[in-house]
Amino acid sequence: MRMHAPAKLSLWLMPEGEVHDRLADLIERLASRLGTVPFAPHVTLIGALSVSEGQVMDATRGLADALAPVSVNLERVEASDQYFQCLYVRVHVSEALRKSHTFAARQLLTDAPSDYLPHLSLVYGKLEPCTSAGLVRELETKLWGSFEARRIHVWRTEGSVRDWRDLGAFTLAGL
Repeated sequence: MRMHAPAKLSLWLMPEGEVHDRLADLIERLASRLGTVPFAPHVTLIGALSVSEGQVMDATRGLADALAPVSVNLERVEASDQYFQCLYVRVHVSEALRKSHTFAARQLLTDAPSDYLPHLSLVYGKLEPCTSAGLVRELETKLWGSFEARRIHVWRTEGSVRDWRDLGAFTLAGL
C-alpha cells in the first residue's frame, strides 16, 4: 500500500470585515492589472507544514486556546524577487506577534525559524524591477493601519494558488 505524502499546510492570521474587504479588493485589482493570481489577504504565522492535516488541526486548536488575539500593524510596501513576496506590506514584528510565531513554531516544528518576516502579500509572481519599483511608489502613500487577528486559519497551500483552501479557523482565546 502506498503512503500519501502529507499535504502542505499553513497557519494564517487574516483580517476580517472592512479591512479584509479593502485588502482583498486591492489584491484582486493588482492581479487583474498585472496578470497574476489573486489570493486571500493574510499574514503567515507558520508556512509550508508537512505534517498530517489531523495533527495540524489538533495543534492549531491548542494554539488558539493558548494565544490571545494579536494586533497586526501594517507598515510599508516593499518588493522582492521572491515569488510569494513579490509585492507586500511589511508587518511590524511586535512582541505579541513574535511570541505567537515562536510558540506556534515550537508546537509544530520544534524550532522557530530565525528568518521570520511577517508580511501581507499584495502580489505573487515575478515582476520587472521597474514595475515593482513603480508599484512601491504608487502604494507607499497609502495608510495601511492595522487589524486585530482574532482567529488562526489553517490553509492547504499545495499546488496552484487557485487550489489553496481554508480548512478551518480557530478563535484565539488565550489571555
